[in-house]
Amino acid sequence: MADGAPRWYLIHTGVVQAVLPVPTDPTTAAAELNRLGAIFSNGLAATRKLERCVDSVLIVTGWFRKRPDEKPKLLTTRQATNLCRAMMESKPISG
Repeated sequence: MADGAPRWYLIHTGVVQAVLPVPTDPTTAAAELNRLGAIFSNGLAATRKLERCVDSVLIVTGWFRKRPDEKPKLLTTRQATNLCRAMMESKPISG
């Protein structure tokens, strides 16, 4: 993603599940909200996938270890969901 646009890396159980553009309007917020729900609603499937993806977990944790300045930018699923909902309702966005 060489365009420099901000992205959300959806990390679930230590594995990058998807990379999405940060929503910028109600339409993209609705799309990203649907993707958040789809990815984070099935914990059991993600846990089973984790058993096969230990190397991905190590890469993600190593990346954050080498870049501690990125950690404060992390959002929980709830925070990302609230951002999308606020944007969809045209409310001021807060974490």
